Amino acid sequence: MYCGEEGSNCVLKGAIACSNPFNLEVSSKILQNSYMGKEVYLRVMGSSLKELARRHRDALEQHSKVDVEAVLDITYLNEFDRLIQCPIWGYPTEYAYYRDASSTDAILSIKIPFLAINSVDDPIAVKEAIPFEEFQQNPNTILLTTTLGGHLCWFEMGGGRWFPKPVANFLNHLAFKCDLDSLKPEEASDADLTQGHGYSPMRRKMLIVED
Repeated sequence: MYCGEEGSNCVLKGAIACSNPFNLEVSSKILQNSYMGKEVYLRVMGSSLKELARRHRDALEQHSKVDVEAVLDITYLNEFDRLIQCPIWGYPTEYAYYRDASSTDAILSIKIPFLAINSVDDPIAVKEAIPFEEFQQNPNTILLTTTLGGHLCWFEMGGGRWFPKPVANFLNHLAFKCDLDSLKPEEASDADLTQGHGYSPMRRKMLIVED
């Protein structure tokens, strides 16, 4: 998300994302519709966040829009988002929050070399949430997918992990084989938007009012 938000102003020379759940709404709904997703992953993450809320109950009780008792009774991650994220940030549903927090469209705004590594058997960052077409539209990005690997796993025979290898290769290539200073990202054009129409990948629904 950061690389897309910053666009041509990004201070990074390159970036890598591993097992990123680009479309949070899609990932959440698929997790909720499978026994493993709901009763293992969403339950475990929900329990961890509930314990965190319990430890910081005093801070939560200072927020008038949060029903602390309901939060401490949650079971799943999406319930936590519904009862914490939505009232605090003003979203009507957890799905509205997920859509706004997703990084699918951000791929289109990335102006630096960017590598994403995902496994199509990932039970959390599911295949259906991978923005294949957005990656195809942006020449600054590379999407590397594997058939096996799970969520941030990619275990090898002997106990090693595979994914550090492409990560290191990508970073070494940027550091020693690329003239990064010669990469002049194109400035974003808002010409179409000034005429009252056009597409801006990073247009967010949340309104942040600066003091």
